[in-house]
Amino acid sequence: MTDKKRKEKTDEKPRRELRGICEKILLAITVSMSLFHMYVLGVNPINPWILYSIHLMFGILIIMSQYPAFATSPRDRISLGDLFLALLGASACTYIVLNYESLITRISANPTEMDLFFAIITVLIVLEIARRTTGSTLPIAAILFLLYARFGDFIPGVFGHKGYDWERIIALMFSMEGIFGLPLEVSATYIILFIVFSGFLHVSGGGQFFIDIALALTGRAKGGPAKIAIIGSSLFGTISGSPIANVMAIGTFTIPLMKKTGFRAFYAGAIEAVASTGGQIMPPVMGAGAFIMADLLGIPLRKVLIAAAIPAIFYYWAIYVMVHVEATKMGLYGLPDESIPAVPRVMKARGHLILPILMLIAILASGASPIKAALFSILITIPVAMLSKATRLNIKKILIGLSMGARNAMEPLAACACAGIIVGAISLTGLGVKFAGGVISLAGGNVPIILVLSALVCLILGMGLPTTASYIIAASVVAPALIQLGLKPLPAHLFLFYFACISSITPPVALAAYAAAGVAGASMVQVGFTAVRLGIVGFIVPFMFIYNPVLLFTGPYPEILLAFLTGLLGIMALGLGFERWLWGNLSLGISGLLIMAALLLIKPGWKTDLIGLGIILMVVLIRRRYYAGWKKEEAKRPQASADLSVN
Repeated sequence: MTDKKRKEKTDEKPRRELRGICEKILLAITVSMSLFHMYVLGVNPINPWILYSIHLMFGILIIMSQYPAFATSPRDRISLGDLFLALLGASACTYIVLNYESLITRISANPTEMDLFFAIITVLIVLEIARRTTGSTLPIAAILFLLYARFGDFIPGVFGHKGYDWERIIALMFSMEGIFGLPLEVSATYIILFIVFSGFLHVSGGGQFFIDIALALTGRAKGGPAKIAIIGSSLFGTISGSPIANVMAIGTFTIPLMKKTGFRAFYAGAIEAVASTGGQIMPPVMGAGAFIMADLLGIPLRKVLIAAAIPAIFYYWAIYVMVHVEATKMGLYGLPDESIPAVPRVMKARGHLILPILMLIAILASGASPIKAALFSILITIPVAMLSKATRLNIKKILIGLSMGARNAMEPLAACACAGIIVGAISLTGLGVKFAGGVISLAGGNVPIILVLSALVCLILGMGLPTTASYIIAASVVAPALIQLGLKPLPAHLFLFYFACISSITPPVALAAYAAAGVAGASMVQVGFTAVRLGIVGFIVPFMFIYNPVLLFTGPYPEILLAFLTGLLGIMALGLGFERWLWGNLSLGISGLLIMAALLLIKPGWKTDLIGLGIILMVVLIRRRYYAGWKKEEAKRPQASADLSVN
């Protein structure tokens, strides 16, 4: 497969490389978008519907300029067709801005012909920008939901409804119950600011700092480059919120390094894919999902971030254990000392760039709004970056950071706008309540079965949709079923969000794994299935906090600490059991004992914890007598080559 074909199949949607006046105009629009949102969200608030309309208008102008319609479309200029669509979409958003006071009262009850004309334009344009940025799956899903709203009277059984005419459906989509609803609200308030913050961190060298500090901390360990990928991707991924962007930013460094130290290409790609995917569940940002979850549940964002902390640690601990075992089995050592920067040198060069992130965490922890936290973090990044010549920001870099923030916000913007169509159709038809009743009836009220079905729904949705969109849909149709069965809202939503995230490594459409395969030059199928094997323990973590909610910081601290420690031990035992390795290869029987002990430790309760600990102790004693022989064999293995530079 050529590099070009691999990129088209694994990377994000291709963007135009504009030149001359077109690039300058696009730069002006993207910078204006970032500055506009910083101003209205931090200085001079405006009517929400106006804000969302202008937010969408910026999105339409940028996407039509930046993303070509087809593979044959020009890449160095904006076509006349795209210019026409951009202006048409912008006119629809401008119509709302000029008429919002009267639209509020008439759009749902008595829309005019002009209202419906611009409503149709908006729906069609939103479907198109979603297609260009996320692929065809999301807009096709939105169209199916629109058809369901129109022709539900032809559907027999519980999922049928009376059906609605096109005028009612399209008018609703043109309101704050449809396209301009909660998903776009989150995009226009939280997501855009945090992505702008990410842009400023990037241009100041924050991404390089994450790589350097991970290299300094884990480079000498067994399989050091793989552990660099785990730590670096967790740090970068929480800010970027995109598995594919994470793979392309961190994986271009870590994957070649892993290959040079002895990891097979497909295994290196799988490690990076799994590590990059976890960034979405890693506080303090968690991409867009945490903001949407907080709004849906009506709770402060900090509660979501605190609840997600232990599951995120479990996820990365599971990967770390699996990678360590693989490196041990293969006799892969860390990098030579000359390839590893000293921690003091890394901190001296770029360590000050962690201050904006610490401020972000502190402001969120204080109970302030995420908007305030993001704005202060953006503003503090500029003077902090000035502390070192290597990270200093000039006017050009500031403009690049503002522009990068707006450009990188396009995929979540389009996904949120299109998801608004789906949410509107679900609300209009009552599908969420019907689906919840159907799932409960199908599972006979059995909670474990419903959890498995819910996980499968999220994985299937996530295979073709961005995480944000798949979580929104799952939260609308699946969460009510879980809550009806007695689960608390936060664990139920976090469960769904978790599986929506890890769908990025779940074949047959494992987008993060396919992106990593492109970087590694490996088979996408091999990378995808290896990523599932590496992340298999991660598929169990959501069930852990459902059955032991103290892992979400909802109980007394001694119980939380006990659950955390036994969970770490259980995950380690599970990883060793799956890999069949503890001071040498394990028999199926010993592996089975470790897996049994892991499940007992994962299950809440001191009795099961004691039994699990007893089994692990027994296995350790059994394996102990092989330890001396294993150490002798390991000592004979050759060290890794010192030529480990990455061009």
